[in-house]
Amino acid sequence: MKTRFLLFLLLSIFTTGLFAQAKKATTPNPEEAAIKKVIEDETHWFNQRNFEKWAECVAHDDMTYYSWTTPFSDENAVFEAKGWDEVSKQFKAFMAKWPAQNENAEKKDYKFKVNGNMAYVTFKEGGQDVEEVRVMEKVNGQWKVLRMEALHSKAFSNFRQLHALQRMAGDWDMDMSSLELRKGEPGWRLYAVHSTVEPTAAGIKMCSKWELTNKEGEYRTFQDEDIYVVHMSTGMIGTFSTRIFPLSGWSEAYMGTGKFNEDGALVLEMTQPGEKGRSTGKIHHHSDGYLVMDWQSYNEKGELVWDSTHKLKRTGVELASKP
Repeated sequence: MKTRFLLFLLLSIFTTGLFAQAKKATTPNPEEAAIKKVIEDETHWFNQRNFEKWAECVAHDDMTYYSWTTPFSDENAVFEAKGWDEVSKQFKAFMAKWPAQNENAEKKDYKFKVNGNMAYVTFKEGGQDVEEVRVMEKVNGQWKVLRMEALHSKAFSNFRQLHALQRMAGDWDMDMSSLELRKGEPGWRLYAVHSTVEPTAAGIKMCSKWELTNKEGEYRTFQDEDIYVVHMSTGMIGTFSTRIFPLSGWSEAYMGTGKFNEDGALVLEMTQPGEKGRSTGKIHHHSDGYLVMDWQSYNEKGELVWDSTHKLKRTGVELASKP
């Protein structure tokens, strides 16, 4: 009987310990729970378009900072505001413009680093695999959002396509010594090219003037107008090009797609409407400051009929002289 009582006592102590550990493991840290509530309240009240309640969740501080990128292409696809005055002004405008929504995307995988009145928090929202960031500050005993960052990795990658395009902006002249025709029989000899590249909201516009002569000393020109636009949901670059020959009134059009590769080169593939042939191109910044351009054309059988390369250098830099 005594032995049975001792076994019962030991089992009770052991079981009580297990329950205590389980309770300790499942009981949330009160500071983390309070921080999480503020983060989720801030999202909820924003979605409800309740500015006063939303503002209670945010630090009213010169260091308050909100930024995000998204996979979309509207005016708020990329956002940055510094200081409570600017943040509150922008969010008032958002709430006045956008209708309320009742569903809040689930936040999960919270991670906390809490040190006194400051906390660093990451979590995932909705179906995203990237982490959002909140820097929290306890003000008069209440946690507030001091910094909000939501970097959508896909959107960030797609914006790099846009920024890489816009790096080409400026005036360019061809370095004639760089021209190399590897395949093709030109009837006219090229001796000058000038290109102007202007940034647009979605990409760039490139206008070029080509000057040529033939063996008889005749002079001709033609003009290219090229539009490059980044599709922000895919990162692909769409392009539409026109070529105009002023003397004859002849014109040509090309359309295609492209993308910057891991080496930083813009790789393009284009076709002419109604034609079965295709052209490919590669444009990249060389370490010496040039834009290097490679172009190939294939006939409807897939046979290479043209292959050339040349370099453009920014206007004002000394170039090879004209013949």
